[in-house]
Amino acid sequence: MHTNLAKHRMPALAATRVGAVYPDTHDPRVEVAIAPDPGVGRSITLTQGSVLASAPQGERILLNVVPTVALQRPHTGAWVVAASELGALEKWVRTIAIPTLVTGGAEVPNLPPQLDITTGHNDTRQALLGAGNIPAADRAKARISAAVSRASLVDLLAPLPDSPGQGVLHAWIASLDDAQVLERMHHLATGQVVALVGILAELHQFAVAHNSGSPPPAWAAEHGPGGLLAFPPVHKRREVAATAFAARRGDNAAPRLASRQPL
Repeated sequence: MHTNLAKHRMPALAATRVGAVYPDTHDPRVEVAIAPDPGVGRSITLTQGSVLASAPQGERILLNVVPTVALQRPHTGAWVVAASELGALEKWVRTIAIPTLVTGGAEVPNLPPQLDITTGHNDTRQALLGAGNIPAADRAKARISAAVSRASLVDLLAPLPDSPGQGVLHAWIASLDDAQVLERMHHLATGQVVALVGILAELHQFAVAHNSGSPPPAWAAEHGPGGLLAFPPVHKRREVAATAFAARRGDNAAPRLASRQPL
């Protein structure tokens, strides 16, 4: 991946480029400079006069522009996402370079990637035994995903009829660690209605435990603690789901949908 020429004789360039452009809602009339392509890491350079997107004249279309910090490999000229490139270099140094320099070969147990090197260690071998196994690049991705997911939880849950309010919602989200936030967003992203209702129940139980917000709805109070496992009866799950998705659409269908008989 990196030759001696690339490592020692030619500086690598870093730049902020555009990784993707896409409209809020799919519209075949919109042409973008670079469409999202998960897992590939493509990006383009912007210059004065670059066209990010084009659409029919007079149309008002909301666009998302995703910047990406990239590094250019000196020997090939290819631009790659900086976090991925640094992660690959870290892995090579940890699994190939250091073992080869110390032992003469790489056929040894890998050094763990998660060791705090900001402080000294009296016994490095002992410190390595307690080091974590998650590389810095993966930890950074998780932190970024969690930060985005925290904002998404607010956007998703705040408009719902049974939401206890912004103050309680923000406090509840702040009480969750990154892994808990990502777990809840994963369940919601896969369209699990049961998870949505369970999260609402967990949110109301949090409000009661902290003496904030209005009294919870009967279905949330009846099921006690349990978070994602505190699910209301099937007919209530359908009712809350109907009002939830109607509220997300911003229409007035919530009362009508909620009044339907259980299926």
